[in-house]
Amino acid sequence: MNPFKFIYQVFHNHYHRRYHGIYQHAKKLFVIDLGLLALALTMLMAGVVLLFWKPGISDQIDLGISWGDTRIKSGEMVNFTVSYTNNSKFKLQDAVLAVHLPDGFVLDKNNNPEFSNQSTFDLDTLFPGAKGQKQISGWLWANVGTEEKIKALLTYTIEDTKNKDQRAATSIINLPDSVLQTKLSNFQTNVFGNEELKGNIEITNSGTENIPEYLIYASLNKAELKSKEISRGKNLASLATTLLEKQVIPLPLKIGDNLVYLSVYTNINNILKLQKTQTLTVKVLNPEIISNAKILTASKYIEPGQVVPVEINWKNTGTFTAKDLRIHLITTPGTVDLTKTAKENNLRIEGSDLIADTKTRTALGNSAPGSGDNFTVNVYLKPNFNLTSLDNPNWEIKPAMEFQLAAIDFAQKIVAPGSSATLPMSTELSWLVETRYFTIDGDQLGRGPLPPAVGQTTKYWVVVQIDNTINAVDNISFSATFMPGVTWTEKQSVTIGQNITYNETNSTVSWNYRELPATAQAGLFFEVAVTPNPEQIGQNLNLVKDFHLTATDSKTGKKFDLKKSIVTNVLPENDRGSGLGAKVIN
Repeated sequence: MNPFKFIYQVFHNHYHRRYHGIYQHAKKLFVIDLGLLALALTMLMAGVVLLFWKPGISDQIDLGISWGDTRIKSGEMVNFTVSYTNNSKFKLQDAVLAVHLPDGFVLDKNNNPEFSNQSTFDLDTLFPGAKGQKQISGWLWANVGTEEKIKALLTYTIEDTKNKDQRAATSIINLPDSVLQTKLSNFQTNVFGNEELKGNIEITNSGTENIPEYLIYASLNKAELKSKEISRGKNLASLATTLLEKQVIPLPLKIGDNLVYLSVYTNINNILKLQKTQTLTVKVLNPEIISNAKILTASKYIEPGQVVPVEINWKNTGTFTAKDLRIHLITTPGTVDLTKTAKENNLRIEGSDLIADTKTRTALGNSAPGSGDNFTVNVYLKPNFNLTSLDNPNWEIKPAMEFQLAAIDFAQKIVAPGSSATLPMSTELSWLVETRYFTIDGDQLGRGPLPPAVGQTTKYWVVVQIDNTINAVDNISFSATFMPGVTWTEKQSVTIGQNITYNETNSTVSWNYRELPATAQAGLFFEVAVTPNPEQIGQNLNLVKDFHLTATDSKTGKKFDLKKSIVTNVLPENDRGSGLGAKVIN
């Protein structure tokens, strides 16, 4: 339905019901009433507008932000100037100027005493025509290359009113560079997949203030620069440089070309600000020379003093020609007689590695794809192992190929670890058998005269110290026989297991134990007594003979059969009684 027609119909019906035929001048009266209705509606609308409308004069207030014409670097001192002018004819009462600074701004508190903790200035009353400016100084840290906003807000009350009004201003600053500079050096441009990417990172603070904290991140994705933190430092002094040498970049590089992002951030107000990003293009090459070791001995375990034949195999399985090849033979520390092994096999020694090079094998001069070689090295083991760690009771020999690539510009040495060969190591079971009158600490054990005298009884202690190394040993059995004239006093002590047993029939002592753990010790101690006769004057006394110790290595099955023929009354040098003599006197 047409709205105009509808409105006309409403007024037409109203006129005929209320005016027509009722009043003499119905039409005039109807028009006058419509005019009064329109006037009432107009006054109502004007009242509503006046009720909610508050007059403002912000367009008559000037507010601006400036910081000079010089280019500012992130981390430099900056002086912001906020200028204001009251161009109105009114007094501005209770005026407050608020300045909202970027989150990376560090206020120079010594030169800004007027700037409150709420980032405001109290201006009190600004008379018509009044003008002024406020300065804020400090150090601005920003994400380099991004825009930072500085906002100012002047709030006031217009005189003779309760109306609050305000004037706002915004300025944008871009910091294209930073006082924190970085320099990369000695990073490889080509690496193998199993090599670490590392190099030097030099960081310089060219600013006038210390940098409280900086952090270095590495990433393979420009969108996620903080994917891996690699280093951080504190209090980098003004105009100072720090060098991080051989810094490892632990990123999962893929085979082929990789673009590595190294980014430096500052930590300001507990917010990280990006200062510098540099990139490295790194090519990852496949480990293309394989090698392995094979132990040729028929023995099922390794033991001290053994000569172990080892076959070394290598092959260039890649597509590059290698040059200046060297093979590092890496063995379990403390087990190999390096000097003898190198001499017998025409090898060289570097540190703890045995080295085979072109002087040993001509095939190591250059290696085309598909070429390789194999040879045997006789490894001479030490008569006693000096193991630096007992965590892994296996003997290992591992080749590692060191070489350069001839076909590309790749000056640094490449090291490709090979596959190792291992055999279990037998434990080393050793013992010490001696006679004592005093302990090492000087406490007296024995009794009677020293040197021994005819017709007088002297008592000594026999000490048996058993030492085990890397594997447990089972079924330990010990025995010994007393010499004629030597008696058992029944005094004894053991550090583990059952007591020592004495058999009067054959004058023997014995001791058995089920298992002695790896790296464990066992001590057997017993007292013997002897009374010399005149025929023994001027002689040392034989006390105990036929010492016998047997055991089995629980891992390798090696049998131990240790023997010692006899112990006398001659005391060791660290026994206080050794200087008193051992030969019988009258």
